[in-house]
Amino acid sequence: MRFAQNYLQREILRMEARFSVVSGPCRGQTYQILPGKFIIGREPDCQLAVDSSFVSRHHCVFLMDEYTVRIRDLGSKNGTFVNEEPVRSGERILTHGDTIRVGDLIIRFELSVGPSIATSSPETDAGQRDTT
Repeated sequence: MRFAQNYLQREILRMEARFSVVSGPCRGQTYQILPGKFIIGREPDCQLAVDSSFVSRHHCVFLMDEYTVRIRDLGSKNGTFVNEEPVRSGERILTHGDTIRVGDLIIRFELSVGPSIATSSPETDAGQRDTT
């Protein structure tokens, strides 16, 4: 079968992550987490800058790649907790509905996965080319 003039379609799962602040400063706000880093802290260079003495300058970071969303504590004074368990050394993979405590913030993590169709041409996607 020849695909020289055709385009291929394949389904790719697309992950969307967000969190809502349910208690503390910024209560009622919802933030989308994009691939890469999302830092919570008091400093103005944080994606969520919180005016709270319970939150460290760079308190924690969400890390999103194409497979997971993880959280890492950045050596904060008051710690980062997921479902009341401390995030100690290393990272913790988050799942939909997790409750996260950052200082005096209580956060509800939301994760959804849905299909997204990617279109590519045979010339740019040799792995999908049928040469028979």
